[in-house]
Amino acid sequence: MAMNAEGLLYSSQHFTAECRFKECVFENYYVLYASALYRQRRSGRAWYLGLDKEGRVMKGNRVKKTKAAAHFVPKLLEVAMYREPSLHSVPETSPSSPPAL
Repeated sequence: MAMNAEGLLYSSQHFTAECRFKECVFENYYVLYASALYRQRRSGRAWYLGLDKEGRVMKGNRVKKTKAAAHFVPKLLEVAMYREPSLHSVPETSPSSPPAL
């Protein structure tokens, strides 16, 4: 995915500077994606990726970070966490007692 100089999104087979986005976590824990290359000329405001009510892509220069169009729900990745083995996790073996007579 990439954003051109007009703020329109397009797909690209090769990674270019237009494919770089900055991922930001907003105050309400939604995620925003801002173009790393393009900004508003006068104000310096970032251009954000956004979808309208019908799910169509909006021009990046028309999307504000405070609007719901730019808020995306992050998908948590399931990660398997393993502890390193330690002496405390090794099962203890008791010495065998001598047979009873």
